[in-house]
Amino acid sequence: MNYTAISIGPIYKTLAEAKKSRELWGASYLFSYISRTLIEKINNKSNSLILPFYPDLPNEIDGLGAGFFADRIIYEGDVKNKIEDIKNDVFGKLSTESGINSKGQRNLPEEYLKNYIRITVITFTLPVELEATKKEKNIVSVANKLLDSAELQEKYYQDITDIDWRTAIDNLNREIFYKKAFKSPSNFLFPSLLEIATDDFRKINESKYQLLTKEILNSKSENLKDQNEQDNENQKNFILALKKDEEFKSLTFRPYHEYVAVVEADGDNIGETIRVIGEDTDQIQSFSEALFNFSKEATRKISDYGGKPVYSGGDDLLFFAPIASMVDNNRNITPTLKSIFGLLEEIDDVFARNIVENEKLKDLYKKDDDGNAKVKEPSLSFGISVSHNRFPLNESRDTAHCLLRKAKEGNKNKICFELRKHSGQSFRVTIDKSKSESYRLFLNLMSTIPLDKELLTSLIFKLRISHLLLNQIANDKKRLYIFFNQEFNVDLDSPTDGKDSFIKDTVDYYYQLAMDFPKDNVPLPEKETKADTSNIGKLFSTLRFMKHLIDESDE
Repeated sequence: MNYTAISIGPIYKTLAEAKKSRELWGASYLFSYISRTLIEKINNKSNSLILPFYPDLPNEIDGLGAGFFADRIIYEGDVKNKIEDIKNDVFGKLSTESGINSKGQRNLPEEYLKNYIRITVITFTLPVELEATKKEKNIVSVANKLLDSAELQEKYYQDITDIDWRTAIDNLNREIFYKKAFKSPSNFLFPSLLEIATDDFRKINESKYQLLTKEILNSKSENLKDQNEQDNENQKNFILALKKDEEFKSLTFRPYHEYVAVVEADGDNIGETIRVIGEDTDQIQSFSEALFNFSKEATRKISDYGGKPVYSGGDDLLFFAPIASMVDNNRNITPTLKSIFGLLEEIDDVFARNIVENEKLKDLYKKDDDGNAKVKEPSLSFGISVSHNRFPLNESRDTAHCLLRKAKEGNKNKICFELRKHSGQSFRVTIDKSKSESYRLFLNLMSTIPLDKELLTSLIFKLRISHLLLNQIANDKKRLYIFFNQEFNVDLDSPTDGKDSFIKDTVDYYYQLAMDFPKDNVPLPEKETKADTSNIGKLFSTLRFMKHLIDESDE
């Protein structure tokens, strides 16, 4: 049987051009748009699309605000001869809609796109001998290996000074991408990082919020050379307006309203599943459909929370999100704060429901009487970079990517999180989701954060000065209760109010960390950057993050 494999790039290089949220979104959507266009123009009954999944009703994803199509495509059969004409058509349209520069030339000349955008096409027949004495029959594995090899030999077009990618992406967003992804009016703009961070205020009064966004945040400078200065001034005035406007007087503007999360997620053990099913076209397509349904539902969860998806294809997610919220869907201000970790739990649930519990796939992950399964159960790992909305976006995205790689070390299935404060201080927390009890207690803490700065400050102080003692008694819940009962004048065996319950939850979480990670029962490291290597350091960083959320000034 003949197969065709296609890859599209260079993704990372193009994303690196982005300085604003809308530019990153547009640069990412560009590749999904090309991939989707190839599939829609190739698709016919004589050639079966293996990857990615293409829905019977493709319009169901229009309006969800994300790119859904991966940068790699696999067909059964030879479709190579159809690609060139499609490339010419899509590059011609992108060039036309990229706009005209001051010299009267296209921002993205068609010839430049043909050389810059890499569309690699290979055909192969199975079985194929990739290594001596070893014949491969796995469709996906062979396609990926051949594409990887071909991409290493590609020559990229030299950078030229006249190419203004940022302006071109803005034009493509307005003329093509927004209309497809958001079904939006012509004046739509992808939200800035500050808009995403201040989503609480939008929930309270959307019409007033959008008016302030239009009149203050997005106002333009008459002198284009001063637009960056104008943007900074606009942001300051926008924040001032949110603080002073009568419509929002019930909500306190807190530092977390100026911070935003850049989140990358990636499936764990997906390669193991492909290894087992990779010779069966029907199973590959079922798996691809399950991943597509996960992406679609996860995208809705992100949007409902107040986040903005950038890419949602297969087992990969990239999105922006507020780091916390204290406004519910009925516009009520809640007495406690909820953090982004609740959203991650919802995404995990969606993943399990669509993949692990899928009727067509669940036998792969079902354990026998000896506790063994055909394939290790897949999961999701997350890298989360939280920084001030004015912090360089590329650095935040790079940090999120590095954190994701750290989360996928060892047994994977982790959340690696870093907060970088505006002052330059930073600290990180790694949460192992495979330890279900400590993870449950962590989520419980993060779902009802008390607006009690004095309590959090006292807990952080006690951890710092008593960390040697607390490390010694970490495995003894009774002694931990006695210590905190005496220090905070509470009875953790019979908590009577929210304060008592929060302290109890904090102690229970620390005790469970000690049980789940005995090797990490070490004193608090001197360097804050190493706090994540000890159980008491994990708790210390968790409480510091909570305090940052409820503070009324960015200390």
